Order: sequence, then C-alpha cells, then structure tokens
Amino acid sequence: LFGTVCTFMHATTTMSSEEDWTVVTCHDKRRVIRSGGRNSLPRAIAPTSNKTTWSDETRRAVMTTMAKCQRDLVHTDFYQSLIKSIFENQTVVDQIICYGIGSLAPKPTAPMWQLACALNLREEVNDIPLLFYDPCTTTCEAKLITEEFKIQVITENERGKRSVNGLTSLFFMPHCPLLLYANVLWANWEEKNHVILFGNSLPMYQERTMEKSKFPDTLFILLPFVKQIRVDVSKSDIEKSDGNLESAFNDSYLTRIMIDDDTELPSRPPQAFDGDGEVI
Repeated sequence: LFGTVCTFMHATTTMSSEEDWTVVTCHDKRRVIRSGGRNSLPRAIAPTSNKTTWSDETRRAVMTTMAKCQRDLVHTDFYQSLIKSIFENQTVVDQIICYGIGSLAPKPTAPMWQLACALNLREEVNDIPLLFYDPCTTTCEAKLITEEFKIQVITENERGKRSVNGLTSLFFMPHCPLLLYANVLWANWEEKNHVILFGNSLPMYQERTMEKSKFPDTLFILLPFVKQIRVDVSKSDIEKSDGNLESAFNDSYLTRIMIDDDTELPSRPPQAFDGDGEVI
C-alpha cells in the first residue's frame, strides 16, 4: 500500500524543502462542545428534529443539492488532488467510514460537500461499502441516507473504535475531535497499515495541545511514523464554488502510519477514552 518505500508529498506541489511540510491551524466543527481543555470530549448534541419523515419537497431538494455538489466537486482541484493522492500508488480501498459529517440540508452546506465527496470516492472504487455515523443524524436523515444514497448508517456510537478486520479502510473524518482519531488507531493497533485517515493534521493537533499530558498516548507513540499529504482547496475552487466548500475541507490531510517491518513498537497503550460521554 502506497508502495514498499513511500514518500508523501504535498498534494499539489513537488516537495523541495521542509517548508512544504508546514501545517496550519484546523477549524473544529462549530457544533463540537469543548470543556476543560482543547482535547475534552464533547457530548453528542441531540438531533434538531424528531421528525420521522421530510416533506417530498424537502427530500427532493436535498437530493438535488447533493447531486449538484457531487457534479461540481469532480471538477475542483481539491478533488482531483485527493483522488490522485489516494490512488496514485494503486492503493486498494475496501471500505469508507464517515464520522462526524453533520446534518444534511437542501443547500450546499459544509456537511453536504463532505458527504458528496465521500459518495464520489465510493464511485471511484466501484461502489464499495460506505458507512456513516453522526450523533446529530435524525430519523428522516437516516432514512434518506439509507434509501437514496445506499449508505449503511451505524446505529450506535462506537467512539471510533471500529476494527477494520483486514480491510483497507478510509476513515473520512474532517474536523473531528482529536480523541476520535486516537480511538480509530487504538482499535486497529495491529492493523495500522490498513488505516487511511482523511481529516486534519495529527502533528498540528499536538502543537495545539496546551497540556501535553492530555495528548493521547496512542498518537504520541505513532507520531514519528505519521506520513501525511496535504490536500488544498485552491483559489480557483473557492472562486468557482459555494463558500462552504472551503470550510468543508480547509486544512485537509491524508494520513498513513508507515512503520518498517524491523521496527518494534511498544504494546498498545490504554484506551484514549473509556467513559460514558461521546467522542463525536
């Protein structure tokens, strides 16, 4: 995967100096509640609506907007860089798992752009399984996602601790909380080579953690082996697309954990989180 010897480069430029590896601050989702520190675990926010169905008009509007987002996204520099970065080394992706995208809407919001991207990526690899979890998902959203988009909605909050079971899995999780990334890697400690993260920069999360003792041991151990590609939204993309495209994908990175066969890691550390709260 990504070749025996893999060098990660900036998705849109050729790496020529250390400056190409500079990362910038990521923007957390507005709906995430933080308390007691930058890495505190937010609790799930209750769905904004208990409706079991949408009106036919709203349902059609959501589907029409999603189709337009999918079409427009294909022509962006961002999306072309993303698929090149994922597949240029003949990487085979077996499934896509989406965490924390947010609520659907009949307009091109950031969550709509993000889900459109996940749907397009599924089409790139012959309709592989696409799984979805967000605690804000309402009953009517889950029904539409399942029936119209053929997405498997995960019914309980696994807190990111889903085993890939030998399947090369793309975890699609832009702007998710730090501990969610930690739990994904903790759950797949012995199968890290099967995990691809699409989200934000783990090294930048570390830089932003004011109390280093709160940075999860899972990520601290793995940071020296993090290889990441930055995938930018270009100025042209911003000019041609709805403004929410930038907020959907700003500071995006593809991340792999690349460890040589002769490198011995410590045993898996304690869980990054094991309480009654919610990761997302």
